[in-house]
Amino acid sequence: MSGARASGRSAGAHSGANPRSRAERAAHYRYYADQFRLLADGECGQRRRTELTKLARRYAQLASRNRTQP
Repeated sequence: MSGARASGRSAGAHSGANPRSRAERAAHYRYYADQFRLLADGECGQRRRTELTKLARRYAQLASRNRTQP
């Protein structure tokens, strides 16, 4: 665990509280979808790769929902 995370401080621009606007939430979810895709691409184990791909898909769906809702 990183020192910043362990001390309760934010570890980066995309960690911490849920962003407020729909556009910010969509960007937040797209960021995590991209991160899960990168992890899946580097994973050797099929089971883990599948689970990471599922997470990426779920975050991409959340991004899409937040982008399209009024």
